[in-house]
Amino acid sequence: MDAPLLLLRLRFNFYDGPPFATGLPHYGHILAGTIKDIVTRFAHQSGFHVDRRFGWDCHGLPVEYEIDKTLGIKGPEDVAKMGIAAYNKECRGIVMRYAKEWEFSVTRLGRWIDFENDYKTLYPEFMESVWWVFKQLYDKGLVYRGVKVMPFSTACNTPLSNFESHQNYKCKEKGAFTVVVDGYVKEEEGTGVVHQAPYFGADDYRVCMDFNIIQKDSVPVCPVDASGCFTAEVADFAGQYVKDADKHIIRWLKEKGRLIHSTTFQHSYPFCWRSDTPLIYKAVPSWFVRVEHMVEKLLENNAQCYWKSL
Repeated sequence: MDAPLLLLRLRFNFYDGPPFATGLPHYGHILAGTIKDIVTRFAHQSGFHVDRRFGWDCHGLPVEYEIDKTLGIKGPEDVAKMGIAAYNKECRGIVMRYAKEWEFSVTRLGRWIDFENDYKTLYPEFMESVWWVFKQLYDKGLVYRGVKVMPFSTACNTPLSNFESHQNYKCKEKGAFTVVVDGYVKEEEGTGVVHQAPYFGADDYRVCMDFNIIQKDSVPVCPVDASGCFTAEVADFAGQYVKDADKHIIRWLKEKGRLIHSTTFQHSYPFCWRSDTPLIYKAVPSWFVRVEHMVEKLLENNAQCYWKSL
């Protein structure tokens, strides 16, 4: 097609969620890629101009976890000793590890996609565009700093998504010795009585907010570091991994004459699917986008979208 004619065609923008090249493509990638191909082919055949550049996600846990395993890095302190620049260099060295295998598989599937003019999230222009969007939100007063209780991998030193936290449940034994109330507790589950640790459980956080025990802008009481160890605020157990400290805490309570009864019961518990270590729930400070004031508008616009189940 001649360039002048090409300019007359309306552009179809497709926002892709690119894969990591640190792992090989699997069924999920193939399914998602096929759906993406169908959407962009249909747009092209409907008269639109469609840029089909393959993308690579070069940031985040999949890359960092591979480097941590290779270099024996156990936590943020090790990264700090190594230096951010050196750590980033190691990560950058593996981000395209399986690029050729990806190109072979995707091409074999017959997907219309351009690998030669690809894009990578490590390109400065891409990262700058993300910061630009963030600044627009910030300038509008829509960005605030808060905390959210999230599933946290102490082996990977990072929160996980709810989806990831449900990928690896195992049967574990749990101690039972606690206090307090709320309607989310079911009498058929455990003892029917629980204690509240607002910065270590989503329900705990909600209940303590509802009863005004804590406020949204309260300074979090969270004496557990990114590796899952108690910090100096918990003097009797400082430096101990929280799961290992259970037996020491029970013994301390018994010695103080404060333990009424201690027992264990088996229940399903989430594990990190990457490191196969138990997750904890922990308050994570983060930046959030303020949406409460525009919920009605969001729902109104959402209702105008056509959603098709696959």
